Amino acid sequence: MLGRQERLPVFRAALSGLAETIRSGGNLSEGLQQQPKIFDRLYVNMVRAGESGGVLEVVLDRIALFQEKSVRMCGRIKAAMTFPLIIVLVATGIVAALMVFVVPRF
Repeated sequence: MLGRQERLPVFRAALSGLAETIRSGGNLSEGLQQQPKIFDRLYVNMVRAGESGGVLEVVLDRIALFQEKSVRMCGRIKAAMTFPLIIVLVATGIVAALMVFVVPRF
């Protein structure tokens, strides 16, 4: 169902492959392992541990929380870097204007 709703073709194909692996009798971790560009080894190993320990729901909740915190942290870092980037660009523009227009007149 997720594969049909996904807009990105690459992720849609990955979800279809994952669903096919599960339908054919494989584990969720095996399906995740077949998509190394999308699913990190850490996630695959955590899912494998959750499957063998019988606590897959808890593991998936932890992975979701980790992803949410990671996205939030990236947003904070981008917001924190916006002001220094603007200052550097303005300073570079001022120095360039000085070098092109003011220094040659002296």
